[in-house]
Amino acid sequence: MSPRLQAVYLVRCEARSIEERARAIAVEQSVEMPVSAIADDFVRSEIVGRVEGITERASGLFEVRVSLAVETVGYDPGQLINMLFGNTSLHEDVVLTDVALPQELVAVFGGPRHGLHALRRRVGAPARALTCSPLRPRYGTSRRPMAGRRATCRASRAISTRCARRSRSPKTSASTPSWSRR
Repeated sequence: MSPRLQAVYLVRCEARSIEERARAIAVEQSVEMPVSAIADDFVRSEIVGRVEGITERASGLFEVRVSLAVETVGYDPGQLINMLFGNTSLHEDVVLTDVALPQELVAVFGGPRHGLHALRRRVGAPARALTCSPLRPRYGTSRRPMAGRRATCRASRAISTRCARRSRSPKTSASTPSWSRR
C-alpha cells in the first residue's frame, strides 16, 4: 500500500447526508467518475479517495478527512493543488482547511524550508492571509513573454521600482513614470 495524503474539508450539510456527501467528495477529488464504472481492482482499492473520518464541529458543520493516493499527484505541484481543490472547490458548502502530506511528497516539494510556515516567516505574515496580485509577463522586442523565472523576477522588480519611484516623486506630469501615462 502506497502512502496517502490527507485532505481535511469543512462541509456544511445535514447530519443525515454527511456520509454520502463525504464519499462523493472523496470520489470527486480522486477519480472524478462513478466508482461503479471502474473495472480495475487496483484503481478501486488504491486510487479512489477514502473517507478516513467525519467529525461534527457544529450543528450542520462537519470536518471530513479524505485520503488521496500519492500516485494521483504525480509529484507535480500543480496537480497537487488540483487534487486538493479540484471540482469540490466550486461547491459553496465545502472548504479545504488542512493538508497532511506524507514524507515522500514533503521531500519532493522541498521540505520544511519551503512550506507555508517558512513562507510566512520570510514575508513577515505570521497570522494573516497570504495574497498577491498577478503579474503580467514582461515582453521583449519580439512581443513574446520572456521565459521562466527571469520574466517574473524582472516584472516584479520593475513594478516595485516604479511604485517606489512614484511614491517618492511629486505628482506632476513630468515626474509621472511613462508606464502610467498610457
